[in-house]
Amino acid sequence: MVRKGDKMTKEFVFNFPKTRFTKNSFVDQLEHIKSELKELEAAYYNEPIERVGEEAIDLYHSIETMLDILKNKYEIDLDKTAEYVETKNSNRDYYLC
Repeated sequence: MVRKGDKMTKEFVFNFPKTRFTKNSFVDQLEHIKSELKELEAAYYNEPIERVGEEAIDLYHSIETMLDILKNKYEIDLDKTAEYVETKNSNRDYYLC
C-alpha cells in the first residue's frame, strides 16, 4: 500500500523484488516466516540493535513473499483485503489519526 497523507491508498505495493520463494507452497512459506521470527527474537536478546532491524526486515520480506503467494496462487485480492483490515483496525481505534 502507499501512504497518502493519513490514509493508505487501496493499491497494494510490494516493497521488495520478487524472490524465487514465491514458488513455495503456503505451508513452506509459513514455516520460513516462523524461522525468521525465531531469528528476530534471537537477535533481540543476543545482537546489537542494528541486527534486530535487519532480522525484522527479513521477516517483513518473508511476509511480503507470503502475500505474493496468496495473490498469485490463491487469487486473493490484496487491495480489497488491505482495505478490509484497515477499516477493521480503524474501528478498533488502533490508529493514531
